[in-house]
Amino acid sequence: MFRSSGCLGSVLIRMGVGALLFLGAVYLLWTNEGRVDFGRVAKDAVILSSESVDSAAEGKLVAVSGKLRSDEPLGDAPYLQPGPYVALARNVEMYAWIERRREGAKGSSGSSSGDKAPNDYEYELGWTNSPQDSSNFAVPPGHENPPLTVESTKKTVATVKIGAYALDARSLTMPPSRELILDDSVMMPDVKRYAEGKYLFEGDGLLAEPSVGDTRISYKVVDDGLDVTAFGQLAGNRIAPYVHRRGDTLYRAFASGPEAAIAQMDNEYRALLWGMRFFGTLLMWISFLLAISPLTQMLNLIPLVGGLGRMAVRLLLLALAVVLSVTIMVISFVAHSPIILILLLLVIGGGAYWWYRQRQPVENPIPG
Repeated sequence: MFRSSGCLGSVLIRMGVGALLFLGAVYLLWTNEGRVDFGRVAKDAVILSSESVDSAAEGKLVAVSGKLRSDEPLGDAPYLQPGPYVALARNVEMYAWIERRREGAKGSSGSSSGDKAPNDYEYELGWTNSPQDSSNFAVPPGHENPPLTVESTKKTVATVKIGAYALDARSLTMPPSRELILDDSVMMPDVKRYAEGKYLFEGDGLLAEPSVGDTRISYKVVDDGLDVTAFGQLAGNRIAPYVHRRGDTLYRAFASGPEAAIAQMDNEYRALLWGMRFFGTLLMWISFLLAISPLTQMLNLIPLVGGLGRMAVRLLLLALAVVLSVTIMVISFVAHSPIILILLLLVIGGGAYWWYRQRQPVENPIPG
């Protein structure tokens, strides 16, 4: 029996969280097996020359290699002059107070300062692009953060071209960007910040010795003229997003040739596939541990047996989680593979028919 309603409530909460984690694990494992391996799909892409439009590939998945070009320069007023970029990202950071919960703290973690135990928290200064609201700190005095007045943002030109083919730059997944070095040649002439290396700095301190509230801005850009390979569906003289029969979309540019791009997609798929398999199985195990927490609490009351019992239960639940996770993966894989599903149904149907025929009584011929 539990000593108090509070203890019972805690157990019920853990069991409820365990149930939610179990459902999340099932969903994750199921959908993970249904993801499209675009590395495999892209092997069937029609390789186009960028010099002229090939109407024979209309409506098909295609790949075209060449320089990524735009007719419009891209800038970011009032800081960055328009320049030869097809995409840019502005990252804004403030030097601010950061509240961290002390390791091992046992107090309440509520959102209002009245719910927080001051001794459970510590404070440090650092650069962050999401300054915390200091009014919610456990100890607001002496840790005040001013509001961030400039926001991070991303910008892209409307259209890019690879030779004779146009692409929608705002829908296209761009290749990796590079950090932009900021100097007078790329900055707006009336900018009210000073540039140092890759940062634009503004504040009462220095970039090397900032004060609370000082800000710095950095940029990452995708250059116009970058050699890329883009995948999509040919639609006239445009390359549009390619939609797979499962609903997933491929519309992406790589800073490499077709073979390297296909290998990259295949590696990304496999890494995420196995990562999600492991994570889903781990979630399943944790959900079981939370669900049977009353049993483990009871084992604690048995001298000597408690520790060994808990270990045995955990190992048993781990084995159960692995078996159940693998079962979900296999069923999902078959369900998402029409050919395998049809073959399996034919085998099951044939086996059922054979079993039925074997159980029918053999009729002896009537002697003439």
